[in-house]
Amino acid sequence: MTAVAGIDVGGTKCLGVLFEGGEIVNSVRRPTPHADDLVSTLAEIARELGEYKSLGIGVPGMITPQGVVRESPNLTGAIELDLRTQLEKELGHVIDVEN
Repeated sequence: MTAVAGIDVGGTKCLGVLFEGGEIVNSVRRPTPHADDLVSTLAEIARELGEYKSLGIGVPGMITPQGVVRESPNLTGAIELDLRTQLEKELGHVIDVEN
């Protein structure tokens, strides 16, 4: 498996894309949820994308090197949200969370 995935968390939508061989092979779009539902929404998107060897999540705002969302202008209620740990637990593999 050589596919990689990324999810962009925006102000109005979350867009997940699966790439293989430099080509987009799948995409999933959902409205951006409140912070309380962010982990479950991102996990749902990741699962719908299909199989991949790595997953990166792009989130606006202040993100620690450990993947904690300190605060985000686009995510109401996302203060000190340990997004990486929660998503890794939900999905069962390592992910990367960046700004």
